[in-house]
Amino acid sequence: MNARNPVFDAMNHQEQAQPIGLDTLFTTCEQLQQAGQAQEALNLYQSWLAQSQDANRHMAWFNYGSLQQSTGNPAAAIEAYKECLVLQPSFPQALINLGLTLEKMGKRDEALQQWATLVSKRLLKDGPSPDMLVLALNHIGRVQEDLKQYDLAEEALEQSLALNPKQPGVIQHWVHIRQKACAWPVYKPLPNITQNEMLMATSPLAMLALTDDPVQQLLTAFAFVERTYGFKEEFLSKGREYHHDRLRIGYVSGDLCVHAVGLLLPELLEGHDKSKFEIYGYDFSPEDGTAHRERLKKAFDHLRPIRALTDRQVAELVLADEIDVLIDLHGLSSGARPGIFALHPAPKQGTYLGFIGTTGMPWFDFVIADRYALPEELTPYFTEKPLYVDGSFIPLTRDDTPVREATRAEFGLPEDAFVMAAFGNVYKITPEMFATWMEILKEIPRAVLWLIDDNPTTTNNLKNQAKTANADLNRILFTPRAAHSEYKAKLTKADVFLDTFPYNCGSTTNDVIQAGIPIVTISGKTLVSRMGGSVLTALNRNDLITISNDDYLKKIVDLSTQEISFGNEIKSRKIKFATFDIEKNLASTNFSKKDSTDLYFKNQCKLESNINKLSLITHHYNGQEAAKKLVKHLESMPEEIKDCIELIIIDDCSENAESIESNLDNFKQYRITDDIPWNQAGSRNLGTFMATSPWGLFFDIDQLPNEAGLSKILSQLVSLDTKNLYYFHVENFIDSNLNEELPIHPNTFLVNLERFRSTCMYDEDFAGNYGYEDLYLPFVWEKNGGKRSIFGNEKIFKDGNFKTAKLNRDLTKNKTLAERKVAEGIKNPTNFLRFCWKAM
Repeated sequence: MNARNPVFDAMNHQEQAQPIGLDTLFTTCEQLQQAGQAQEALNLYQSWLAQSQDANRHMAWFNYGSLQQSTGNPAAAIEAYKECLVLQPSFPQALINLGLTLEKMGKRDEALQQWATLVSKRLLKDGPSPDMLVLALNHIGRVQEDLKQYDLAEEALEQSLALNPKQPGVIQHWVHIRQKACAWPVYKPLPNITQNEMLMATSPLAMLALTDDPVQQLLTAFAFVERTYGFKEEFLSKGREYHHDRLRIGYVSGDLCVHAVGLLLPELLEGHDKSKFEIYGYDFSPEDGTAHRERLKKAFDHLRPIRALTDRQVAELVLADEIDVLIDLHGLSSGARPGIFALHPAPKQGTYLGFIGTTGMPWFDFVIADRYALPEELTPYFTEKPLYVDGSFIPLTRDDTPVREATRAEFGLPEDAFVMAAFGNVYKITPEMFATWMEILKEIPRAVLWLIDDNPTTTNNLKNQAKTANADLNRILFTPRAAHSEYKAKLTKADVFLDTFPYNCGSTTNDVIQAGIPIVTISGKTLVSRMGGSVLTALNRNDLITISNDDYLKKIVDLSTQEISFGNEIKSRKIKFATFDIEKNLASTNFSKKDSTDLYFKNQCKLESNINKLSLITHHYNGQEAAKKLVKHLESMPEEIKDCIELIIIDDCSENAESIESNLDNFKQYRITDDIPWNQAGSRNLGTFMATSPWGLFFDIDQLPNEAGLSKILSQLVSLDTKNLYYFHVENFIDSNLNEELPIHPNTFLVNLERFRSTCMYDEDFAGNYGYEDLYLPFVWEKNGGKRSIFGNEKIFKDGNFKTAKLNRDLTKNKTLAERKVAEGIKNPTNFLRFCWKAM
């Protein structure tokens, strides 16, 4: 006898006069969906709703709408949600889903109305829960941001954060919205949110435009990757070595269209030597119907559409194609698909163009750059090794499309004015840069500033900033965004282009060069702030590169007296320069076939000198005298040692701040300004990020390394295993808990800083209480594939037994914390540098 099926029983029962109960309906429909019978579930809902008068049938309408939405029937879903709301007007989930469905159909104003209706009920007796309000406000903020209604987006997100301040993703959007609105200062105070939390939640893209500090950019990338991507790394291509006649290079991109990145690519892709290289494209770009898009598609030997594929399916496709080198064209920019690269489908993987900074992603081996944009002294702040090209890493493209002859009058520009164009993205404008532009207007009476009218909020904010600076608003002109061809016509009417800092223009610079007008840039300490200088250096126009706002101002004032002759010079030489640079870039961007397994970039990344081989990292609290003694001790070392070391001292919020004078060439001092007891973990993490050497030597402030020991360490660095955490014998180390001398000090060790930053770091959960951060650290190190060993038998350090009075040395809390962490499973620490600091 066949067993009875409860699903069919429920459906048969439904056909009878008495409808099944609501719970049975939900259970049955869920079973049908799991069995792949979504249409049968929809039929059952329809039948039940036609018969039932259940008091809670609004919930059935909601579930029916959700199923219609998930099966691709938005119109039916909308009608179902509206029926639900007729029965229960305050049902928050229906308002949320109705808004989302309307948005998907392009009815964004109607979508906003649904969420606003929900928010408007917040003060009623039976109003929606805080979670529902937060969800509605976040959707309002997101859509208003897309509509460039930045003032409304900001207001919605601030209301959301007032209800729940622990939303890093919302803080991230709020920060970037204020950037795009030119609402300064960007980090304005918000209730129950510290500035440190704002910093840690800032997106990597936003941080590129906020600071020229390479350490902060690296930290932001780390924090973003940690909170955003939970990928488990796999090494699908491990052990694979291909021996193709032509090296296979794959590009992964969703921007192979009229996009800032896509506009730079045609001649670079077309310029690959097809006798040596086979070019694959893994494409998830929108079809924009342009000739440019078609040109890009034709540039590949093989184009793989991957929009509909999962990350794993793409990785398996790359593996099947036997790609030697896989290049990501997104980095940390919007639309990136890092899950593909986390699976390591190619023996070598790198990033290029899409994000002009370190990604902090452990699955990238290299970043394509040039030696001007990323000099070797900045490479410690990149998790990727540089693959250097000659010329500029920004490919200059040749565009023979005729640009229409425009007049200044049609754009409202005075014929006799010195026109200074600044058409970069508005979020790249900083208050310091804008203040400099206002000063330039004062210095050049006939100058006008020509800006993009991106949106009403931003334009209004910039005008208000100009009023504050007592600028003449008649000399600040705004022009609407236009098609790329029209934009190029506008450029020809400018006398000079003003680059932004610290986020230089990239693709725009190429357009400016093509227009034949000079661009003045500021070069700083980060890859993104050296883009403009990279292009100008390749064009032999270093005279347009400045290094400060004052220098930038002076250069533009000087150009205002010679713009006619200088402009003609650029125009007459434009084609020569552009063509020469294109050819040089294309030639140098090709990968060397002579070493296809290592791409030869590893050899180029070895240190070429002994300078800053080793960073000495230590910290103290009220230990200024011990710090002075250490500095004096190192000053007495031979020059050959001092030339190879960098000393970093972190003052952990001592009661009295005191900067230490020294004649050491490579000496950095930082002070933590948040008073957190026993913040050794944070202090050492700060030192790690500030270090510029490949190796770090951590020790207590009163431990004096001897000359012979430092010499031995420096002489052996080249041969040391980067997976090892090297501990040292320490003379006179008295353990205060055991009251006996121990040979090995748990927080005196040598480590490869690149590996330390990418796999481990100190766990700052231990900060605030005494002990155990050093004992827990090696567990995390070993969990990430590291090992522990002892560096020789000599006692390289002598412990001074410095003790800070008045601090609680109770181990109880941190011992319990360490035991719990071990019991729950060793995990990599997150959320580094949970405090404010400054240079001394």
